[in-house]
Amino acid sequence: MEVKIKNLSGNSDVDSLIISANLICDGIEYDFNKESINISSELFDNGKALYFNPTEELRMGDIVKAGKKTATVLSSGDFAIDSIYHGVSDIICFDINKFQFFPAALKIKALQNMSYKDFYDFFTEKKFNSTFFDSSTYEKLKNDSENDIFLYAFFDTLLKRFNQEKELSIKKIKDDPFYYYLMAGKNKDNSIYHQIFQRDDVDFNKISFLFLDFIFSMFGTIYKPSNILKMFHGLNIIDSKNSYMENKDSFNYTKELICDSDIKYVNCDVSGLEEELIKLGNIDSSFRGFQSIYLSNIPEYMRGDYFINNVINKLMNILEDDGIIAYCCQGATIDDLNGGKNVVFDIINNKDNALADSNPFNRIRLVNNICGYELLKRKNYDVSLSEAKSLSIDNGYHDKDTFVYVKKK
Repeated sequence: MEVKIKNLSGNSDVDSLIISANLICDGIEYDFNKESINISSELFDNGKALYFNPTEELRMGDIVKAGKKTATVLSSGDFAIDSIYHGVSDIICFDINKFQFFPAALKIKALQNMSYKDFYDFFTEKKFNSTFFDSSTYEKLKNDSENDIFLYAFFDTLLKRFNQEKELSIKKIKDDPFYYYLMAGKNKDNSIYHQIFQRDDVDFNKISFLFLDFIFSMFGTIYKPSNILKMFHGLNIIDSKNSYMENKDSFNYTKELICDSDIKYVNCDVSGLEEELIKLGNIDSSFRGFQSIYLSNIPEYMRGDYFINNVINKLMNILEDDGIIAYCCQGATIDDLNGGKNVVFDIINNKDNALADSNPFNRIRLVNNICGYELLKRKNYDVSLSEAKSLSIDNGYHDKDTFVYVKKK
């Protein structure tokens, strides 16, 4: 019997951002970056961002304790699976995006029915001759696993729409004179174009989902099937950063453990998790049973005071006295977080700040991280930081993660 997830249920004005950041860093209650309160709803609750793999180094082994109860953002399902590898068998998952159930459910199903190599290839993104979401492997999984009409109907439809849009976009690109200009080799001095178009084995139909998105961006949005590509996030699974995928033995061990696990899913915003679990009868008003709660990088999408008052303070109500809340600051270093106000102004004033990538939305995320941590330090919590190694993968994505661990003093 296969284990299933049980269903229980941009601001671009830099000037106003500077004013708001100044006030919030001074500790004044202020409507800092109001849009960012609801920015998660705009991005995540409608399926525009659908994650198949985590975007940060997994630290579940540092966070969870064997035999204890944990709560984690659902995302791709990897946080729950990795917790199981570390001995947790009772997990509550939450996610504002109701569609995130599908890739997480598919990953858990694939874990139980695929070999280590097939699983790795199926969820791994490569530039050329991609195996990510390979159609033959997907069809085999459907045949080998328990029939799940609801789950597979979703992916059948998604893949059909994607392939239709991809074919139309590729035709537009190949009809563009700029494409032939590149193929003629007149841009050999440009390493990026040369890398893509001067290879003998380039086949648009085999290029990865994520890298295809990059190619479309060079030709302009008119060629990009924007409503489809955003639904695929195929970052590499990095073995050394993902405990249950470290090797074949750890994978098979997790495959055995998951059969005795209880994974529940609540479709809600993290700020409403406590109320939702009480309403559904999973906890009562006196419950303090979670040893750990993992938030991934959710705090990046909330202003600092909102995060403290509506997330941390509420989650403390359902955390054991010696429990821990952990979250990840992508792209923010320990020095950034400890730098507080000064770093905030460096980020939002410097239009060439590489970390912020000259993108107001990235700047907002970094400011949210730093302001949230600045306010968190002033509360009656025990806060510690741990920095992960830089993550650099084949598509050029480069990041450094800093993990924040919070518990009551």
